[in-house]
Amino acid sequence: MKSMTKLVLAAMFAVGFISLGAPKANAATPTDTIAVTVTLDSIISVIVDVPSWAIGAKALSATSISDLVTATNDGNVAEKFMIKGANGAGLWTLGAVIGEDIFALGFDTTDAYETFVAIDTTGVELAASVAVAGTQTFKMQYSMPSTNTKTVGLGQGFDVTVTASAP
Repeated sequence: MKSMTKLVLAAMFAVGFISLGAPKANAATPTDTIAVTVTLDSIISVIVDVPSWAIGAKALSATSISDLVTATNDGNVAEKFMIKGANGAGLWTLGAVIGEDIFALGFDTTDAYETFVAIDTTGVELAASVAVAGTQTFKMQYSMPSTNTKTVGLGQGFDVTVTASAP
């Protein structure tokens, strides 16, 4: 009888252990969770509202000031704006001050538009931090060379580039 009692107790223990400790192979649960992580991709982009600036014919040493230009941050993070110029198509060189075959270009972000910061071919800071959908307004000043050794009437067109980057 003792061995029968031991056998019954062992069977009960085994059944209890199996039913309590081990999950059933086909056990259904009402819900489960998947942990998802997502990071928004930074978009850095700038739009300038003035696609061109037609200065026209000017005398040597003359200056011309652009209309108001607006650069807009159309990305999804704050941005730093840089501005740079280029040498003229007809071999005039962009410089900090005018000279022989050297023209100057500057920008001013103040409301007075009287103190223009020189623009070079490598880039200078236009705005340190522009919020999403924020703007930076400015005007540019173009100064003709003081003397010209190139062909008279030769086009001297050039590009001005505004670049956005992370501040």
